[in-house]
Amino acid sequence: MNLFSDIMPGPGMEHFVELLRLQHVRIELIQSNASPSGPYLQDEDEWVCLLNGNAVLDVEGQMIHLEKGEHYFIPRKTLHHVRMTSPDCVWLAVFAV
Repeated sequence: MNLFSDIMPGPGMEHFVELLRLQHVRIELIQSNASPSGPYLQDEDEWVCLLNGNAVLDVEGQMIHLEKGEHYFIPRKTLHHVRMTSPDCVWLAVFAV
């Protein structure tokens, strides 16, 4: 599978593809097209890496601006939202229990 071969979802939409699931780890590809989402309050740690585009995360009131190639760790039970993504935003998300 090529991580960049899928067609982007329509404006304001997101597309999630589970790439791998193990006992304590899940890896997802997320494609976002100018789509805010959340709030999220998860029972698992999450590490995100922006493979393309740019985005703004709101992590417990702190705005985190991410550009292509940057990554961020969100500990479990941390309230967060995706406030903005570019129309070509592609994420790799790793969740760990």
